Amino acid sequence: MPDGPRRKDRWLGVAEEESLQLMMGQDADGNPVDYVQMEDLHSDGKPKSAAIRRLEERPFSNRKHTGLYYIFGAAILVVLSIVGLSTLSGDSAKQGIGQLSNGTHLYNPTTVYISLDGFHPQYVSEKRSPHLARLVNFGFSTPYIVPSFPSQTFPNHWTLATGLYPVNHGIVGNSFFDPMLNRNFKHVSPTSLDRVFWGGEPLWATAKKHKRKSAVHMWPGSEVDFEHFNPDFVDKFNKTEVLSAKRDRILDWLDLPIKERPELIMAYVPTVDTIGHKFGISGDEVIDSITQVDTLIGEIVAGLEDRNLTEVVNLVVVSDHGMAPTSDDRLVFLDDLIDTSVVQKRTGWPLSGLWLDINDVEPTVERIRDKLGEGAHVYKSSEMPQDWHFDNQGKYGYRMPPVYIVPNVGWSILTHAEYADQGNKYKPHGVHGYDSQEVLMRGFFAASGPGFKPGHYEPFENVNVYSLVCRSMQMRPAVNDGEADLKPLQGHFINRYPDVEFAIDYITDSLFDNWPLPK
Repeated sequence: MPDGPRRKDRWLGVAEEESLQLMMGQDADGNPVDYVQMEDLHSDGKPKSAAIRRLEERPFSNRKHTGLYYIFGAAILVVLSIVGLSTLSGDSAKQGIGQLSNGTHLYNPTTVYISLDGFHPQYVSEKRSPHLARLVNFGFSTPYIVPSFPSQTFPNHWTLATGLYPVNHGIVGNSFFDPMLNRNFKHVSPTSLDRVFWGGEPLWATAKKHKRKSAVHMWPGSEVDFEHFNPDFVDKFNKTEVLSAKRDRILDWLDLPIKERPELIMAYVPTVDTIGHKFGISGDEVIDSITQVDTLIGEIVAGLEDRNLTEVVNLVVVSDHGMAPTSDDRLVFLDDLIDTSVVQKRTGWPLSGLWLDINDVEPTVERIRDKLGEGAHVYKSSEMPQDWHFDNQGKYGYRMPPVYIVPNVGWSILTHAEYADQGNKYKPHGVHGYDSQEVLMRGFFAASGPGFKPGHYEPFENVNVYSLVCRSMQMRPAVNDGEADLKPLQGHFINRYPDVEFAIDYITDSLFDNWPLPK
C-alpha cells in the first residue's frame, strides 16, 4: 500500500507510525507481519503497543535511577489503565486497537463507505457538486477507478465489498445461470439471496473476524445470510427511500454508545443510476440527481463536522460504474446473427451470454463474427480480453456461458421481437455493463479521514478498494485480487470523456477537465 492512507499522530494508545503499521499487519518497513508470529504480545496473545514495548525494552544506562523510573512509569501505566479501560469497551481493550477522541467520546477506527450507483467522475464540478469536488481536491482521490467486467451493479458492488474480480467471487452478472446448481441468478429475485451464489469474504465478515461491528444499508449482497458473519445491522433494499433517511441512518449509527456503535458503515445510493437509465447521461433530470447525491454527501460531512469527527471517522465515497446513452441507431439484432432456436439460455444483459444446444461452438462463433458489423464483438468464454480478468479459468468460471456477444459501448443487443414489444423505441436510455476499460464506464473514488492521507493517485482498479477500507479500520484484508501499491498521480490528468465515435449530448464543465489544481 502507498504511504498515503495512514496518519501517525492521531490514534490514542498508538504512539508512532511503527505501531500503526503493526496494527495494520505490517512491520516498520511495510512488510506483512503475522500476529501469531509476533514476539511482542501480551499474555492474552494480543500485540503490545509501541509505548509499552519501548518501556520494557528501554536500556537503563543510569542505574542509579532505574528503580525510580520503573516504579514511576508503572504507577503512571496503572493510573492510565484504570482511567482508560473504564471508558473503553471490553472488546476494544482486549484487541489493543487504536482509538480517537472527538473531545467527548472515544471512537474505534471507523469508516463510512458510501456507493453512488452509476455516478461517473465526469459529473463532479465545483458548481453542481461542490461537496464531492472538495473531497476530490483535498482528500485521498483519483481521477477515476476502473470497474470490474462486466460493469454491472451487482458484480461490481460485490467486488467493492470483497476485493475480488467477479469470476472469483461468483456474481458474474446481474443475471447468470449456474450449471452445477442448475439454477438461475437474477438480481431482482429473492432467490438471488441464497448463500450458494455468493463467494469471497465481504467487508462485514472481515469486520466480524476482527471483532468489529458493522451496519450495512441496502448494499447489494448484504441481505444474504452468512450465518456467523452477518452485519450487526442490515437495512433491506427500499427503492422509495428518500436520501435524507439515509443521512439520518448513517449519523444515528455514529451516535450510538461505543459498545453498540458500528465501526464499519456501508450505504448504497441508487439515485443517479435510476435517473441515468431513464434519461441517459445529460439533461436537467440527470443534473438534478447529481445535485441530490452531492447534497447528501455534504450533509453527512456536516454531520461529521458537528460531531467533531472529520479527523476521527473515515469517509469513503465510490461508484460502481458510469453510464452510456443508447440509441435506435445503435442496435444489434441477435436473430440476424444466430438461429435462436439453438440458444438454451441468454444471460448477462446488456451482454448476450449464450448457452447453446450444440457441443462445438467454434463454427457458431465464426459465423457470428462474419455477420457482426461495428456494434459488437463475439468471444468464447476461454478467450475473453485479458484486461477484463473474466474467463472460464476463474474460480466461478463455470458460470460463464461458452459464448459471449459483447456490444460496443452505447450499443444494444436484442431480437426483432423484443424491439417490436418496445414499440420500436429502444429503452432504457442509459445502460452500463460494457467493456470496463471504456471512458464512459469509469467509476468514482475519493476519501478523507485519519486513515487517508490527502493526495492524488493514478487511476486504479476497483478490486483495490476493499483493502483500502480494511486498512483504514486497522483490519487485515482477506486474500483478494488487489495490488500492493497505488502510484501518486504524475502531472495533470487528461480528461478524454466521452471518447466515443458517435455524437452524443453529455454533461460538460467537469472538475477533471483541469485537474489537479496547482497547489
